Amino acid sequence: MAVLTRCKVVMVAMILPLSMAVGQPLTKVMPGTINFDRLDTVIRGSSIDAALTLSLELTGNYLYVPVSLRDSVLATQNGGQHTIISAARSLGAAAIVFATVSRIVNLVRAEVVLASGSDFSSRVTGIGYSTIRFMKEGSDVPIAEPSILTALQRAIAVALDNPELYANADTSVRVFPTKLLSVGGVEFISPSAELPPWQLFKEKTVSSYDLAQNIVFHLTDNPDITILDIDSRDTMFATAGFHLIANDRPVSSSEIQVLRLFEVSAVIIGSLERIPEGARLTLMYCRINSNDTYTPMRTAFALIVEDTKEAFHNAIKECMEGLF
Repeated sequence: MAVLTRCKVVMVAMILPLSMAVGQPLTKVMPGTINFDRLDTVIRGSSIDAALTLSLELTGNYLYVPVSLRDSVLATQNGGQHTIISAARSLGAAAIVFATVSRIVNLVRAEVVLASGSDFSSRVTGIGYSTIRFMKEGSDVPIAEPSILTALQRAIAVALDNPELYANADTSVRVFPTKLLSVGGVEFISPSAELPPWQLFKEKTVSSYDLAQNIVFHLTDNPDITILDIDSRDTMFATAGFHLIANDRPVSSSEIQVLRLFEVSAVIIGSLERIPEGARLTLMYCRINSNDTYTPMRTAFALIVEDTKEAFHNAIKECMEGLF
């Protein structure tokens, strides 16, 4: 993960006033309920409120009413009618946004519901993902604000059925909806007795973990994918009762089921096989199906001619470039 200094652009963007298009009528959006785990010290309500402000106003179509203003209206209404709908009407809001933000280790999930219409009964829903990539400098404390913003932007783009919603935004906040992808098992196929043993296979537990980490690294900046880091993935498995995940074995149907239940839509699997020419790495990008099976969509191969980490890493890079 990067340190605080690498995310200053996004952090500053969240507190600077926004310039809206001159003469363009803006739709007021008031927050309804904002849900998050109050025991999570990384996710804060104020951060979600700030991210909603920026993610809605960046569209150029919406003006967000902050929680503080909503609460002041709710506190002064007559007759004790403290309702979200009456507050929205008092503030002239044409829509209400309900947001839920949750976290599993480094994965941030945001879900938004936009309610509109005369009685706010017309609703659209979107889900977005992002991974926490920044830590406070000199510590292991995660900085979640940039990821909360990105996840909410993606959720709003999905809800509005507009993948290009932020296509013209500044590069630091130019995001698109993504698929959630995980690394599965890459089977290490034991070599025949005639072939000299390789260290990569002798240390297959270490090698397979290294492989999984390298796959995550190569997909971290892919704008169309949110890749699960290994800690987040393994925490999902642990939640389901799987505490020892072998990266050097084929992915099981039970593991696929867990990934699907956590809304993961694709998985990378494959094999590493010792052959007379060296070793052959095969990686497959697979769609996860609703019946807990997977369907290979793309396959890439790479030959490893030396029993070294450098050659191994080069082969991983070659396969990833072939898949994406």
